[in-house]
Amino acid sequence: MNLESNMPIQPKKHRAACFFALWAMASLLIVLIFIASWAPDSRMAAQPWVPGWLAKWADRSPNIRTAVPFIPLAFLLTWGFKWRGIKYPALGSLLMCGACLGLAELGQLFLPARTADVADLWWGAAGIAAGLGCAWVLRWWLLRKSEAL
Repeated sequence: MNLESNMPIQPKKHRAACFFALWAMASLLIVLIFIASWAPDSRMAAQPWVPGWLAKWADRSPNIRTAVPFIPLAFLLTWGFKWRGIKYPALGSLLMCGACLGLAELGQLFLPARTADVADLWWGAAGIAAGLGCAWVLRWWLLRKSEAL
């Protein structure tokens, strides 16, 4: 464990692959957030790409479903920024997730069948906070593990 960077030392080949996978998953999540937010019909059951079990759950919990994709997004962006060497990775993640959330809700103002909702902003912010919290817990755990060595 490299204590200065708080990240495990990995061969460059594996580190690059992990970094690419992290950013690919985060990018996919951002695209899916915009597709779901800007779909003409807010029901997830109307989206052919959403599995039936997930659509059923999302339609029963419309507010919580706003928070869910921001949990892994904030987590992935935080670790992506950390590996990139950004000084304040949580702040970068917070800003990117906040921009994504704001744009997703702003776009709904221009769709006739959709409405922007302040509650969605709060639920999205809760998801971002949960994702940042998960990233912090993992970092804390890795630091404790490295101190035990």
